[in-house]
Amino acid sequence: MKGKYAATKIGALFTVLNLLAVITVVVPIFIVMPVSIIFESIFLHLFEDSPYKVIGSLTLLSILALAIAVSVFYFRRVSKQSRSAEPFDITTFVVFLVVQMFIVHPLVFYFQTSSDWSRASDGQFMFGVFGSFPVSSLAFIGFGFVTDMIRNVGSAIEEINK
Repeated sequence: MKGKYAATKIGALFTVLNLLAVITVVVPIFIVMPVSIIFESIFLHLFEDSPYKVIGSLTLLSILALAIAVSVFYFRRVSKQSRSAEPFDITTFVVFLVVQMFIVHPLVFYFQTSSDWSRASDGQFMFGVFGSFPVSSLAFIGFGFVTDMIRNVGSAIEEINK
């Protein structure tokens, strides 16, 4: 897929696919669980007697740090590619979106849960995913748009320098 807004189009497609995944009921839960379980397990082990508010907050901050780190790494790579006039690597972008899918959905889920940590003690806690999943699905359009902006600015700078 070529064009100035190829990444935005791919991001929009990812958004639609993620919104459709809500219908399946199980996909959102399986997307949120891996990262959540990893971080929660670590913090439950480190802070055994702490209330869930502490565990949840640490999990939220860890997922936020991971999302920022992955995004910075990817966007720096896109910037470098665009300045050197390399073609847009769709495969790398799709891999970035898949990785972010397992980070952004839990991030929004924990962010929404942080408004009332007492919900986490309820057995219905994971069903909160269905409220956060549509919101977090919109992030993929944003990732595509930012990728296109970096690509297009880098290409414009390259043209000016010729």
